[in-house]
Amino acid sequence: MSQNKDLLTQSYDFTLPQELIATHPASPRDHAKLLVYDRKTDTITHTHFYDFEKYIPKECALIFNDTKVIKARLYGKKPSGGKIELLINRAINAHDVNVYIRGKVKIDSEIFFDEELIAKVVQLHEDGSRIVNFYQNTTLLRFEDLLPIIDNIGHVPSPSIYPKRR
Repeated sequence: MSQNKDLLTQSYDFTLPQELIATHPASPRDHAKLLVYDRKTDTITHTHFYDFEKYIPKECALIFNDTKVIKARLYGKKPSGGKIELLINRAINAHDVNVYIRGKVKIDSEIFFDEELIAKVVQLHEDGSRIVNFYQNTTLLRFEDLLPIIDNIGHVPSPSIYPKRR
């Protein structure tokens, strides 16, 4: 069975200059840039989000996404005092969290963060991701209990820190 090459993820790989990556929202928000592609005329218009109404059909239904980006980037320290960075990728279950760690770690390594938060490495994966459990003091945290803590001490990740997918 042959695959349509246009549908492969690798077909959409391109270089995006650092200066074109948004690192903070537009202010005011409706002044964000908007690219409009007209299929009928095969034209592209560069405008702003405040013009959005001009480009959608009257019979169109709009669905609003009120999700929030979690502050998934954490800066911590190894027991030796060395700095380390952790990026939360996703929760696997109530306690296991898939993360990327910038810095060398082994199974059972601990990383210390503010608010007495500790990440303990429980698995290493070949793709560079790690599975960790989070503790506050000695209490194993469920992912939903971790969220308010990282909201206080974490940082919103920028697109440039995500691992490149192939």
